[in-house]
Amino acid sequence: MATAISTTTNSLKTIEWKWQSNSNPWSTNELPTWSHYSDVENLIIEEAFTNKQPRAILDAYYIDFESLRQISISNNNNQRPI
Repeated sequence: MATAISTTTNSLKTIEWKWQSNSNPWSTNELPTWSHYSDVENLIIEEAFTNKQPRAILDAYYIDFESLRQISISNNNNQRPI
C-alpha cells in the first residue's frame, strides 16, 4: 500500500511519501511504523510518479512504483514497503 498523503494548505497541494521503517517490515506480528522521506527525496519520488516513470532513483535505493517498494541499489534483497 502506498502511503502518499495529500494535504491542501492555502490551495497548495503537498504529497508526502513514506516508507515502512519498523525493524521487520514483513512481520505480521508487528504494527507498521511509517517514516517520511526527506523533502528532496519526496520531490524526486513525486516527480517520477507524476511523470509515470517505473521508478524513482534516490542515493542508496530506488522506489519501484509497480511493487510499491523501496529497494536497495547495492542489494535487491533489501526491500521495504512504501
